[in-house]
Amino acid sequence: MKDAMGLNDTQDSKIRSYAFVISVWDYNFSDAITSELKGVENEQSSLLSFVKSQGFDEALVLENGEANAQTIRKIFTEYYLPKFISASQNGQQIRFMFIFDGHGWQPPSSEATGALALSKLEDEGDLNYDHRFSLAELRGLLADLSPYTRSMVALLGSCYSGSVLRGPGLADDYTPGPSAWIAAAAPNRTQAWILPKESGTLFFKI
Repeated sequence: MKDAMGLNDTQDSKIRSYAFVISVWDYNFSDAITSELKGVENEQSSLLSFVKSQGFDEALVLENGEANAQTIRKIFTEYYLPKFISASQNGQQIRFMFIFDGHGWQPPSSEATGALALSKLEDEGDLNYDHRFSLAELRGLLADLSPYTRSMVALLGSCYSGSVLRGPGLADDYTPGPSAWIAAAAPNRTQAWILPKESGTLFFKI
């Protein structure tokens, strides 16, 4: 891990790793496909095992109704941001990973940005901001953290998640640290692939 971060000569005490994992498989809308949702539920343990194997010091995990828009926003702005600013001021090197596994909300047009679908989402036409988490807002929150991290990765395992990279101002509002990446399971307005027998999603099995 130190080698990947270019920190071979840095003391272990000066490196901290944080992971924020959200898994949602319990949805309100009636046409939710059971096999897709079961796949998300079944692969949660392997996702958490992966995080553990990567040597993260702390993993914050939300599932289903725990992951509401207000809570997600507060974790970024009131927990991670002040923690990372303080760590940076004290000479610490931060590694951060964000993972979302669940449904996506389709943007209404090819130029719009989609959202992470939260458990209260009622259908594709649901415009309630409390029932989804905008990918544009997520991009902004990651951008706020990035200058204080040595390494950041966001893995978005939902349909339409590629729209996180759409919209004017992307190059202007994203100021990455030494290494900052966003990987999405599907392009804008495109569904992600699931695996047979409810075993999980293609994105997180690769």
